Amino acid sequence: TIFKSLDDEAILAEMDLSEFEEMFQVKKKVVDPKVNAQRQAAMKKLKEQILVVEANRARNLVIAKRRIGHPSLEIKRCILNTDLVDLNPEHAELLLKFIPTKEELTKLEAQASKMHHFGEAEEFLYTMSKVDRYESRLAVMAYMGMFDELVATVSPQINSVLKASVSIVNSPKLKKLFEIVLAFGNYMNCGRRGVALGFKLESLGRLMDTRSSDRKQTLMHFIVDYVEKNYPQLSTFFDELQLQGSTGVSMQTLATDVQGLRKGIDLTLVEREKQSNNFVIFSFYNRALRKVQHISDTYRKMDEAFKDCCMLFAENPKTTEPAEFFQKFQSFVNIWKDEMNGFCACNATTNATSKTQVTKRRKSRRRR
Repeated sequence: TIFKSLDDEAILAEMDLSEFEEMFQVKKKVVDPKVNAQRQAAMKKLKEQILVVEANRARNLVIAKRRIGHPSLEIKRCILNTDLVDLNPEHAELLLKFIPTKEELTKLEAQASKMHHFGEAEEFLYTMSKVDRYESRLAVMAYMGMFDELVATVSPQINSVLKASVSIVNSPKLKKLFEIVLAFGNYMNCGRRGVALGFKLESLGRLMDTRSSDRKQTLMHFIVDYVEKNYPQLSTFFDELQLQGSTGVSMQTLATDVQGLRKGIDLTLVEREKQSNNFVIFSFYNRALRKVQHISDTYRKMDEAFKDCCMLFAENPKTTEPAEFFQKFQSFVNIWKDEMNGFCACNATTNATSKTQVTKRRKSRRRR
């Protein structure tokens, strides 16, 4: 490069740098003695700190503690008194992520005589270790906070699946309509597969895919037309079905939530017996127990009804989700209504055309 041929030392030997030094000299930084003393004290304290909690875990714990905004002793007081005002359920749930491990407790106890040297995370965990059933108390506080919201979510889902299952099983119109669909399907396929004893619910969606020879009409449209003319009482079969809310329910999630309610109420009972003078837990338990019992009873009825409904249509209730199962019925209902509206509109047009033709004939006769 060009720098290989440059000799800056020769240039410096020829230069008078006195003016340069005066104008561009680096000023010495003056350190305040008080600030310097504080810094040295902080460094000394940092070196003397006793740290036993893993660095990332300690950092996250300190962040959580500062988010709560209370010193360790105040948090301890809130937990002992089940104070959901100063320590809200969300913060109780947050602290459940930082339950002291056996290893941490062993190390903290070994250094208890030097507690004043504990790091912030260590001091907090050591303070909380003195709370009897620390984890259990926190879990109950978190449960009390989410209880009403979880009940408000679970109850409508259980009821919607129960109503949908019972309404489908007990619908005579739906049964008769499926009988007609099966009859048309067997007639179309008798030369190919023989007589079928039933059909999968997925087949209902294919009624729109099967078209007439001239491609102008679907099998679904033909069946709606046929039912309107020959079984008009079946046209509104959907009035017997109560599918509202059932197409958004996951049985797996619902089962987990209900199990969570049961475990929570059992844990609350344990704490109520351990803390016999705790009015907060006592009053909550008496109120919540009735709701959990009702939800559990309704859930069992719903589970049985859904299994019966699935088996009625040759579906496996263990692998079938309510959302998927009831959506097939809802889609069939939506398509049926669309086709029925088209059928009614077509009839209205035909009737209007017929009236117009009759009127024209009458006028023509009068002129004659």
